[in-house]
Amino acid sequence: MVKKKILLADDVALFLELEKSFFDPEMFDLLVARTGQQAIDVALAEKPDLILMDIQLPGIDGYEA
Repeated sequence: MVKKKILLADDVALFLELEKSFFDPEMFDLLVARTGQQAIDVALAEKPDLILMDIQLPGIDGYEA
């Protein structure tokens, strides 16, 4: 079975850990970004199946990204 990729973009470490806990790592490849620009870069490179992104991110915010 091919794992689906999920990108989690959040600048708060506690929220990232909480978000990660929702997904079984045996079923999903979890990708992480801490800024809007990192989220864009990871999304372009990895082509995730789903992106969960905070709106308030440093630099480029979630809306712009």
